[in-house]
Amino acid sequence: MTLRSIKKIKNAVVPRLVRGIQKIINVSCILFSGSRGQAAGRQHKHKILILFLLIGICHAAPVTPAHTDINYLLNIKNLIAEDGFVMRNEGGSRDLYLPLLPNWDIHRIHVHLLLTRDKAENADSLLTASIKNYPISSINLPISNTGETTWDFDIPAQYLDGKLITLNIKRNMNTSGANCNNLLNDGIWVNVSGNSTIQYNYSEKTYQPNLSAFPVPFVNDPSINKDEIVIMMPENTNNKNLEMAYYTGKAFIKRESWRGVDLIGVISNTASQEVKSNHHIVMIGPADQIQPLLNNLKLPLQFNAQHQWIDNQNKLIPDNTGIIILIASPWNNTKAFMIVTGNSDQGVMKAAQALRHKTFSQSVLFNQYVLVNQLSRPHFSTIDWSDTSLKELGFNDMTIFGRGDHSIKYTINLPTNRLPQEMDIAFQYSLSPLLSSRNNSFLSIYMNGLPVTATRIEPESNNKQTWKVHIDGINLLPGKNELDCRFNLKFYNADCAPDDTSLSWATIYDTSQLKIYFDQKKLTLNFDNFNEAGRNIALLLPKNKSAFSNEQLLNIVLNIAEDVFQIKNLTIMEDSDNLENITPDSNIIYVGNINDNNLLNHHREYLPFYYFDNKLAINQSILSVVHVSDETPIGLIELAQSPLNTEQALLLITANKPENFKTVIDVFFNPQKNKYIRDDAVLIYDDGTYTSINVDNLKKKVENKRIISNTKRLTMIGMITFIIIFFGGIICLILYRRIKEYFYPSQ
Repeated sequence: MTLRSIKKIKNAVVPRLVRGIQKIINVSCILFSGSRGQAAGRQHKHKILILFLLIGICHAAPVTPAHTDINYLLNIKNLIAEDGFVMRNEGGSRDLYLPLLPNWDIHRIHVHLLLTRDKAENADSLLTASIKNYPISSINLPISNTGETTWDFDIPAQYLDGKLITLNIKRNMNTSGANCNNLLNDGIWVNVSGNSTIQYNYSEKTYQPNLSAFPVPFVNDPSINKDEIVIMMPENTNNKNLEMAYYTGKAFIKRESWRGVDLIGVISNTASQEVKSNHHIVMIGPADQIQPLLNNLKLPLQFNAQHQWIDNQNKLIPDNTGIIILIASPWNNTKAFMIVTGNSDQGVMKAAQALRHKTFSQSVLFNQYVLVNQLSRPHFSTIDWSDTSLKELGFNDMTIFGRGDHSIKYTINLPTNRLPQEMDIAFQYSLSPLLSSRNNSFLSIYMNGLPVTATRIEPESNNKQTWKVHIDGINLLPGKNELDCRFNLKFYNADCAPDDTSLSWATIYDTSQLKIYFDQKKLTLNFDNFNEAGRNIALLLPKNKSAFSNEQLLNIVLNIAEDVFQIKNLTIMEDSDNLENITPDSNIIYVGNINDNNLLNHHREYLPFYYFDNKLAINQSILSVVHVSDETPIGLIELAQSPLNTEQALLLITANKPENFKTVIDVFFNPQKNKYIRDDAVLIYDDGTYTSINVDNLKKKVENKRIISNTKRLTMIGMITFIIIFFGGIICLILYRRIKEYFYPSQ
């Protein structure tokens, strides 16, 4: 529906609606006044009375947000996560992927590009914007134009549907009289500024529930921004509720786009109207806890008198059955409202776990609800790093098109607790047979931003080729590694005419083999290798929770799901729980003061730092090499050996006072801050700054100090021994001579 048609409907309907209300008032006045002959004053009073009644009825009705036009401005910098882009050489091009969100009714997309060109060309540049190979706009950059040029155009209406618009920007030159060899010169370029913009004009659609489309609309891929999801819990939240929130949140994180997902935890009785109106919401909890919050909502399933879920035949749903319901939000009908529930904690947990499965949306029979009866555990595959492939690491065949510079990137997450020594890769690739055999094309390999090797490439009769690459350990890191395959493709054209970019391509196949070898030495603890895929985690909470509100605890759990840890299973326990239930292969996270936890209070010797009577205490084993400043840290985060299993780790998050936990938690869970934490202890100060400490290095200093001290002591003992022996020998010699003279006087 266009803006013009909306205005026509508005102009036609509104006057009729006003005339209809006027007739209702007039008729009602006659009924109230009894006859036409009554005084006009009484009719006037009745009109006012009825008008107020109509206003009251309208006010009492549910509010539906007006579907007004919204303008959203997206920078190219935010769209491609780069500060603009450069098209080099003749025929250089770039694809821009413009997301189309499913709940947006898009009326117009306006593109505003800021262009600059080189000063060395001897020919004009022609830029063409195309969608599906159909040109939609062009601009000429003459030789004389070396300043910034603006290029404005609209995306045609016929392309404003689907999930994505692929907008191709291609650059060609007016090559009349130009030297063809110069067209391959990297000094020939056009730059598109990161401050260029894409403006969306749209209105939001009324949400139509569809569970088979999960995780849409909570998570969109592609997405324009980081998706935001509100996780809402009932007021009387307990540890089981927090576990449910973790697994539900993890279901969305697993499906996030490259822009990510932000999980916002709120408690139902304190959530603001603004938060509820502007976000998609997921409510989690068993029936008896959430039933009072769902009164007067039109749901596909209902409650019985005992506040239990019943099916459409009024039969009680079993306690071990999970329930997932999806409706339009009662606070904003353009947003979604999901309920993860059941008639018991077991049922809710089963529903939360079901959302994690990749095949969940395929098992949905109804758009608005699903009952989860059986549940298979998520599978955590173990990678054989000595012989794996790109496919086993989650990658597919990847192809680039067009001549010039292009890149295929892979993020390879190696184990974080092992030191990689070397990597061997057997790349399997193929090339367009139309690539030039006269002008060399190249393939260069970069690892973590550093060049490793390069080779000249050209098409062969047997198009699938193999190239073996060796990467030394000096280029590799424990954990995240970025492998970048950079192509420079040359396409020979004797007439210098523009090329069809689809004729120039290269593919790397997912059958490419990788072999990674590791040092057998175990790495010391640090925050990077704590985040190991497939681990079990026990989150311990203190008996005294006065330092935390329910909302803070909820957001701690969601932050664990969102930003930091790749966890196999999460168990949330209190100090009063039976700690023997913690599995031996579990790492432990403790948030609180160790005085409130019996386990840690009795095993202080495992902790390099801790608080005692609100003062920082330092373990005697490192005290001699630690210099304490006058400013006392308000909190600390540290890794240590688990007191239950020395092969596992303990992560302690603590503060000297309850009011300081917020600052400490923000440092650890804020991606802009925690990305700089590399050691195994962090001391945090009142202004939010922190000092990162490598406790292992401190222990080495203590050991070196001990060795030096022992060496000095042994040296001193040796010297004293030598002196004693030396002077003892002299004394003995003197005594010997005296005794000899006494018994054998000289003649």
